[in-house]
Amino acid sequence: MPHPSPRSAPREYQNPKNATKTQNKNATNNSDLLSRIESQQADIQRLEADVQQWISAAEQLENLGQQAVNEVSRELEKVTQESREWQSKYEEQIKLKEAAEHELASSEQKLQKLDTVMKRLMSFSKKPTSES
Repeated sequence: MPHPSPRSAPREYQNPKNATKTQNKNATNNSDLLSRIESQQADIQRLEADVQQWISAAEQLENLGQQAVNEVSRELEKVTQESREWQSKYEEQIKLKEAAEHELASSEQKLQKLDTVMKRLMSFSKKPTSES
């Protein structure tokens, strides 16, 4: 098996001092990479926690919104029912008023007829009789 010539190896490995420097440099680069990876993992975990908080907040808002819709719907139904009751009472009062007006008009006509009859009777009683 032939030995590689010193020229075939990368320059930093040709000198043992350079090899140590390269290894130290690689170790530093690896350490930096690990540090960056750990930092990014921490960021990912923080972002995942933030997403979970937003999802939880969105669910709470959805629940509150649904509760508000339900409450408004119940109140609308209550007001609608009250409105129907008042409309019914109003229509009943209108019918009673019309009946009372009709009864009043009928009574006035009867009174006018009675007044006319009374005037005739009074006029007969005031006329001198020929027998006297």
